Amino acid sequence: MKILIATDGSANAIACIETLKARSYPDDTTVRLISVYDPNEYYLMGHKVSREQAQTSINTGLEKLAGCTYIKESEVIEGHPAERILEAAEHWQPDILFIGAHSQARWSDHFLGSITQTILENCLCSVAIIRTDATGNYRQEQKYLICVDDTISDTDSWVFKASRNWSNQGDFLVLNIIEPFIEHGSENPKRDAQIFLEELAKKRTEMINSVDHQIAYLKQRFPVNTIEGKVVGAMDIVETILQTAQIWQANLIIMYPHKRKGLDKFLIGSVSQEVTKRARCSVEIVR
Repeated sequence: MKILIATDGSANAIACIETLKARSYPDDTTVRLISVYDPNEYYLMGHKVSREQAQTSINTGLEKLAGCTYIKESEVIEGHPAERILEAAEHWQPDILFIGAHSQARWSDHFLGSITQTILENCLCSVAIIRTDATGNYRQEQKYLICVDDTISDTDSWVFKASRNWSNQGDFLVLNIIEPFIEHGSENPKRDAQIFLEELAKKRTEMINSVDHQIAYLKQRFPVNTIEGKVVGAMDIVETILQTAQIWQANLIIMYPHKRKGLDKFLIGSVSQEVTKRARCSVEIVR
């Protein structure tokens, strides 16, 4: 297992390390810490960073990892943060990239609209965007909101990859959202309405079966955990995910980036990007 952490020494960056420590990664996992500074603008995750500050961030991260048995590597890198982080990920090919979010900061639009968006759109590995709680402290992962749908070609493989390092003490909610159908008018509105209702009922049954299948799969993986499923209809996919996460008090939202046939659902740059920007908890995009 190979894990890449982009750090600037902030509370969210430290939360990335605490999250890693709380998960169950193999003993032979290699953790690589990188800190990027731009000699021209010095921006890393929204604020100015010098080479000295970048090295301090690395040292702080290594201190936090001191008690772990993982293999540890580190590097201070010069250049534009998004470009250098992507280059590091492409060259080293990690299984997952951890990066801190700064959604409450005054420069959040710059960060989420530039660095994180670029990384999410172009990174080939899974990406975890980690947030602290409202007080700036590490948020322990105990409630996992898993967003799935029928367009994922192999849901078992995806959920297995996503869940292999989660806590055995966590609770899970599998969420499947039914988008509104596009009605095709004809000369027989009554028949159109009947067909629409039939298609909606069929779709709902398929999604319920899909959620039930994922619940059964997760119960095999986590036999003592609380695992629930939910199928809902929604006009606004983003709001439904965010409201569900808030009401259920999720610690981590898990999504799979892909493009629907005809409609964008969990497409990076639309739903996933918006959820990542606005969520109050951490978000993991699993590839």
